Amino acid sequence: SQATVLGMLGLAMCLPLLVAEIDLSIPANMGFSSAVGVIAMNSMGLPWWIGAGLGVAIATAIGFFNGLCITRLRMVSLIQTLSMMIILQGALLAMTRGRTLTELGDSYVWIGQASVGGGWPVMPLVFVASLIGLGIVLTRTVFGRCIYAVGGNPVASNSAGIRVEATKIKTYTLAGFLAGVAGFLLASWQMAITSNQGESFLLYAIAAPIIGGVSVFGGRGNVIGVMG
Repeated sequence: SQATVLGMLGLAMCLPLLVAEIDLSIPANMGFSSAVGVIAMNSMGLPWWIGAGLGVAIATAIGFFNGLCITRLRMVSLIQTLSMMIILQGALLAMTRGRTLTELGDSYVWIGQASVGGGWPVMPLVFVASLIGLGIVLTRTVFGRCIYAVGGNPVASNSAGIRVEATKIKTYTLAGFLAGVAGFLLASWQMAITSNQGESFLLYAIAAPIIGGVSVFGGRGNVIGVMG
C-alpha cells in the first residue's frame, strides 16, 4: 500500500538526517530507478527479478554518488540533492516520454498485489523486515554507532578515529538502496510507472522521520518513530 512506500521512504530519509545531512532526491531516485529497471526489463527481455534488481542497484549507485559529492567535493547536501532531484525528475520524464508504463508483468507486480492468511497484504512485510534490519544496524553494529557519533559531533568523531566521510558515504548509499526498494514496491503496487513517479512523496518522506523523533541536527532518533 501507499503507507508501506511512505514508510520505506521515511527509513531512507532518516539515515542522512542522523548524520546531520539531508537527501531531497530520495523520492525522485525511487521513481527514476524503478523506471530504469522496467524499461530495461521490457526492452531487453530480462527476467522480472533482474529488472527489479537493476532498479535497486541504480538507486544505490545514485545514493553513493550523492555521498561522494557531499563529502569529497564538499557540496552542501541541501543544494546537491535538490539538483539531483531535478535531474532525476527530468530524466524520468524523458525516458517515459510523458507516458505511463503499464507492461510490468505478473511476476513483477506480484508482491504489490499478493496477500496471505485470508487477506493480509505481503507488501508491508518488506517494510517490517527493513525496519527491523535497519534498527539492528543502528543499535547493534559499529557502523550504527558511528552514524550517531558523526551526527552528534563530526569533529570529535574524527578525533576519536571514526572515518567521518566514509560513514556519510555509506549512509547515503544505504539510503539509496532503501529508495530503490521503495521504487520497486510502488511500481508493483500501482502496476504502472508514471512520468512523475514519486514527486508527491517528498514532504511525507521528510516529515515521517522528523515527526518520529529524528533530529534534523543529527545524532538523535531511531527508526521506530517512522512507523507512526
